[in-house]
This record gives sequence, structure tokens and C-alpha cells, in this order.
Amino acid sequence: MPNKTPAIISAIGTFILLILSGLLLFIGQVVALNGVIDESEAFTSLGIGVVCQCVVAFLAAGFSGWFCNLLIFRFDWNKPPAVVIAAILGTVLGAVVSFIFTVISIPLAGIG
Repeated sequence: MPNKTPAIISAIGTFILLILSGLLLFIGQVVALNGVIDESEAFTSLGIGVVCQCVVAFLAAGFSGWFCNLLIFRFDWNKPPAVVIAAILGTVLGAVVSFIFTVISIPLAGIG
């Protein structure tokens, strides 16, 4: 039975890093919506953005754990490099998708 500790470490690291990047994206979205006249549209856009960022954080953490196990057991990598590479790849992938959803959430709320 495979040891799940590296996958758990990778998933938790990815999740924490995505929460931090999601906070930065949220602040950027608040600044971008600063001039919106209708506050309900701005709150809708922020809500859509936060929900999407949370979903992406959980999915990217799961991907990071899976990818870490793939690197260790299929490609015979050592555990520390596999954890680091999986966490970096999951974080970058999740941050890019979160940024895309943040940009998409503004027109979805009817702003623009």
C-alpha cells in the first residue's frame, strides 16, 4: 500500500498557496470594481469570483496530490522533489484558472 503522506503534504501546500493567491485576486477584483455604480452587481461579481476560487482551490489540491503520487510511484521520483513539483504545478494551474474565472465573473454579473 502506498504511503499517502507526500500527496497530503503536496495537496495542503497547494491549497494554502492558492488561498493566498485567491486573496490577492480578490483584492484586485475589489479594486477593479471600485467604480461600479450598482453595488449589487459588484457583490454578485465578488461572490461568483470567491465561489469559483474555492472550487478551483479544492480541485487543484486534489490534482496536486494525484500528480505527486504519479511522480513517486509511476516515474520513481524521490519524495521531496515530487512534493515540490506537484505543489508548484498545482498552484500555478489553480492560480491561472482562478484568474480566468475572476475576469469572467465581471461580465457574468452584468457589469460592462
